[in-house]
Amino acid sequence: MSVTVEVGNLESQNIVAEMRGAGNDLVIVGAHYDIVPTTPAGANDNTSGVAIILSLAKALA
Repeated sequence: MSVTVEVGNLESQNIVAEMRGAGNDLVIVGAHYDIVPTTPAGANDNTSGVAIILSLAKALA
């Protein structure tokens, strides 16, 4: 097995939303949206998580 690591600076955007309830319970939900520009194969995996987050946000709005 071999591992290759590249280090660099990339632009990123994060959205953080908080919905307070009556108790002190906490639920953290996350997703990522990224693909390698030359290989769109990751779009299904990555975009599906973002779609679920957007649906969840709409349902909780």
